[in-house]
Amino acid sequence: MKPYRGGFDPMGRYNVVLISGGERRMARFDQSFAPIDTIPVPENPLDVEFFETPRMSAAVPFQGSMAWRFSPAGTVWTLLTDRYELTEMTTGGDVLLRVTKEHEPIPVTDEEREKAIEDLEWFTSQGGRIDRSKFPRSKPSTASFFIDDEGNLWVEREVAAADEDDRGRLFDLFEAQGRYLGLLHLPFELGWSTPEPIVRGGVLYGVTSDETGVLYVVRATILKPEPSSG
Repeated sequence: MKPYRGGFDPMGRYNVVLISGGERRMARFDQSFAPIDTIPVPENPLDVEFFETPRMSAAVPFQGSMAWRFSPAGTVWTLLTDRYELTEMTTGGDVLLRVTKEHEPIPVTDEEREKAIEDLEWFTSQGGRIDRSKFPRSKPSTASFFIDDEGNLWVEREVAAADEDDRGRLFDLFEAQGRYLGLLHLPFELGWSTPEPIVRGGVLYGVTSDETGVLYVVRATILKPEPSSG
């Protein structure tokens, strides 16, 4: 599940997604909850495939997706996970900067396909049918991202199934201007459900769990990687 983009943004404004006539917009309020304006929600340019019945639908697993976040500068960043494409835009949708990085899609294993089908039991139990031919042979090399208090972008890397036993998370770090800083390895799992990770003053705050599934709040000092031209 993707984290909710509403709530308070890095500029201290409160945001609420509104849906009217199929159109999604975000209403923004100041800290006294006085209305400021409404802005369009970034549209996903990717063609998403679904398994469908007359009554319901389920997205085909392992497809690319779009995530988006507000930046401390008041702009909006989006990430297309299958293209590894970061885009900075104004709140009106004008493109300011586009950043890409070389990447290799990660093969989807037979075990992952079977697990994905198990997770769609809610769909098949109601009469939905799974067309295995729609499953992609590979999955995106990125999962999601967040932005720290300095405007740096933390892009989470997906890993191959063979490497998933290694606890921790891998992040590509980019400066607010799009320059690649390098790869950072967190030696612990990091949850993406509410609340999503935050970084303030070089310290990361997030939610992790132990081998038994017990949740903990983690506080970690970040040692940033040396700048890289990669």
